[in-house]
Amino acid sequence: MHARDHAPSPGPRAPAAILIVRLGALGDIVHALPAVAALQSTWPHARIDWLVEAKHLALVELVEGLGEIVPIRPSKIRGPLGLRRTMARLRAARYDICLDLQGLVKSALLARASRARRIVGFPRDSLREPAARFFYTETGGRDEGHVIDKNLSLLEAIGISRSCMPRTVEAFPLRVVSSPVPSVARQVAGRPNGFVLLNPGGAWPNKRWPAECFAELAQRLETRRAMRSVVLWGPAEESLAATIERLSHGAARMAPATELVDLIALARDATLIVSGDT
Repeated sequence: MHARDHAPSPGPRAPAAILIVRLGALGDIVHALPAVAALQSTWPHARIDWLVEAKHLALVELVEGLGEIVPIRPSKIRGPLGLRRTMARLRAARYDICLDLQGLVKSALLARASRARRIVGFPRDSLREPAARFFYTETGGRDEGHVIDKNLSLLEAIGISRSCMPRTVEAFPLRVVSSPVPSVARQVAGRPNGFVLLNPGGAWPNKRWPAECFAELAQRLETRRAMRSVVLWGPAEESLAATIERLSHGAARMAPATELVDLIALARDATLIVSGDT
């Protein structure tokens, strides 16, 4: 039998080592950052490690204050040797707490295999894959509101109150990396004091607002607020950005090509961001 679905009373001892399991995707990793910031604020001397898919390693490497980042590759997980090496690395850390912020059977299995003293995840009715519940020693949190709030609610299971949880830019402890792209974007937009960042792409079709809507928004922002827009684009999205630029009649301009660090710098520099997907 497994533990009841409730949050236990917090113990008196602060944990020495914590493992975060959030394998992906890119936006979901960003949504996990406030929970990490709350852990760092509450237990500043605890080592916080992160288990993540290798393709998202570049983003997690920008998170300030982490201990070790353990990348995994799904293709190697299927092989017993690769999985054995990863698990040995995690078990050697002797984690006090492992938090599964993913809620899948795969992530819960990896959390369990870490042999952390406490393996904490969401209750069955808040999981995308309810079978993941069997791998936790205890559960907590609520599936309500934004996913950031859901992640933060899980921390109550380990004794962190909402009063300790950040609500400002400090909730996203990403290291600022120098990038020339924001200044280029201001030049492209023709607005030295700021610009609107439009992100029309999305992982799923239902998250993609039509190009003509983005173009109309850009026109309205320029007419009513004197704000010029810059359109982000990624792999296979250059033609989409070009379409928005054309339909906006110059109110929106295509951004230069960007890497991850450039996106973070652009987001920090923009006056407004409009996006259908994280």
